[in-house]
Amino acid sequence: ESGALVIVRILEAKLFRSFDAFGRMDPFAVADWTPCDGMSAEIGRTKSHWGGHMSPVWRHTCKQFPYSDGGVLRIRVLEENYGGYGTPTFCGEVSTQIESVIKSAETVSEGLLSSQVQQLTLIKKEEETGTVSIQVMLKTCFYGLTERKHTPVCLDNFETPVMPTKVSGGTAPFFCLRLRNPGKFQSAEHWIGKDLSRAADELAFYEKQLELRNGTGGGLEHMIEFMFEYAGILECPIAEDDGVRKQLLVIRNLRDGHEHLRMLDLKVGEKTGVAGWQGKSRMSAIKQGLVDGLTNSVVEGFRLEGFDGQPPALASLSPLLEFGGTESMGKDIGKKARRIMLQRMEASTIFMHFLDTHQVPADVEGDGLDTLLSPAELTELVHSEIVNELVRLALACRRTPVPQKWIGSSVALGFDDAKLPKRAAPEEEVRRKVVVKVFDWGRSELNTLDQHATLSADDQEDRREYWRYYCGGIDNMAWQAARAYKHRFGNCNAWDEVEITIYPFDTLGMNDFFGRAAIPLQNTSCTPEATVELLDRDGVPVKVGQTKATLTYALSWRRLPEDSRLSGSWQLYIKCAQNLPGGVFSGPLGAANAFVSVVARADGGRISFEQQSTVVQSNTNPAWDEKFEVPIARKDLIRDALDGLGMGEGDELTQLLPALKGGEEKEAHEALESWKNKLTAFCAQDSALPLLTVKRG
Repeated sequence: ESGALVIVRILEAKLFRSFDAFGRMDPFAVADWTPCDGMSAEIGRTKSHWGGHMSPVWRHTCKQFPYSDGGVLRIRVLEENYGGYGTPTFCGEVSTQIESVIKSAETVSEGLLSSQVQQLTLIKKEEETGTVSIQVMLKTCFYGLTERKHTPVCLDNFETPVMPTKVSGGTAPFFCLRLRNPGKFQSAEHWIGKDLSRAADELAFYEKQLELRNGTGGGLEHMIEFMFEYAGILECPIAEDDGVRKQLLVIRNLRDGHEHLRMLDLKVGEKTGVAGWQGKSRMSAIKQGLVDGLTNSVVEGFRLEGFDGQPPALASLSPLLEFGGTESMGKDIGKKARRIMLQRMEASTIFMHFLDTHQVPADVEGDGLDTLLSPAELTELVHSEIVNELVRLALACRRTPVPQKWIGSSVALGFDDAKLPKRAAPEEEVRRKVVVKVFDWGRSELNTLDQHATLSADDQEDRREYWRYYCGGIDNMAWQAARAYKHRFGNCNAWDEVEITIYPFDTLGMNDFFGRAAIPLQNTSCTPEATVELLDRDGVPVKVGQTKATLTYALSWRRLPEDSRLSGSWQLYIKCAQNLPGGVFSGPLGAANAFVSVVARADGGRISFEQQSTVVQSNTNPAWDEKFEVPIARKDLIRDALDGLGMGEGDELTQLLPALKGGEEKEAHEALESWKNKLTAFCAQDSALPLLTVKRG
């Protein structure tokens, strides 16, 4: 097509023999384009794959060039000698007319066609020496930033002056924006304003996103779907600053349509700071690297950076409780200590607290279940939707045509916990209010095919490296969410037991326990209020002097309506404990701060999940008066949630999503790698775009 541009990706090679006298080869590839006028030009040179030997992997995107009939593409594979100081050894080459490669190209987005991966035979002096895999894209629509610095938003669209509003996380002030005349599918609070003077480093990203969203998408539409909608820059008077005008980034208000939004800010990537990138100083990057190394970022590829609307149980976990609480140490120290505690949380604990509905929203009793969902039903729908969306996000990362460098960006997960939904309302209403978005672009670029093709081989490798960090974090997040969902809502048979353990709250998380009691659930009838002994690790009753430590609880079964996705749930009421030991369990300021861990187990421990109570401070006879639900599904819900992804079922799914507690690290690592491979295999069947998360050989 006249005016179209061609982009060639050199993916990998398979050589049939070594071209080195000894040792492993360090191959690289060079691409030349010769149009019909005969003027040949080099369009790309990959990095040398050090130690790649006979199976080098490059994933290199060449410079784009105008399409013309009769043009010839030549790929040469060579072997680096003496670290680049010697003459390279020629390994083989292939020449092909571009038409033969792109004739099978399919449309992957508006204005962008992509061929399947083509394996071409390398020749050296009539000898077949290997194959090289390439992919060719044809771009017929063009996009890129215009010369204007930003998109203006009309002040007349909004009520003025605007008022500041509080948003946790970050340092940029936010402002309430109210539309004078909301659109058909908008409320007055559809947008929110972010102070541009504190967010100027995000402007270029948002502007580029806006052009792509309004244009062809450039193959990035799968990812843009997960980004905040952006309207432009609004200059308006601020109410509390005597009408002083500010410029505001106008972005989608996530709280719109939610009465009380419970929301996580999960910072993605095991490296969240890079010196010299987008204005990041070396010292700041070093400090950020220390934070990464001491938090969950380096462990699981993401960390909890902020948590709006924390449930009561988590809110009670103050890291300064052992030292008299925030009042004795000061609010600033308390805030910093709490942030560190959140940043160090592992994924299973994050999802446990995020999806904790045993106190908020308020439960219903008796006939109330005829009109409202139970907390367990609400949690199941929210959790199911989060799994669906995170899996779609992981697939969107794989469908992105070029690697991105998104440093320190975050994923927002949220849902409305103000009240229980009406049973008569369609479940889509609950799902629609679930938030899964990516945001925070201060240290990010929105890379496109045009831009990537102009980068050097070193810069392209740099983008691939950081994109692997990002995708690794997203993959783990989706896996952890699916894992938690399977063990909480994937049981459609009986539970074996529920183990109740009372712990003293320890800031460092190295909790020993006061005592535990196991309550069997198989064929168990409802148990009215009962008191049982607490046992130690050896199964011996815990005593304080001659008095035994005890736990008072009650157990009942809640049957849910036939149209529910759950058949019912065990209702475990934890009333109180008596005569807890002091001694080594006591904090520096007196008796220990106690909380309850409730772990339900089924299938011999292959299925298990945990819930936690609030912390009762400095009391050897703590009273909780809290109720926990242990649900039984009406059908295999995890299979439905992952339907069509080729994840398997039964024992295969159990191995893919092993138990959250007590599982071996090796088993969990192997399961995560299997999860990634299955997503990649599914995406390869579903899209012609290259898979960018495949690691180098």
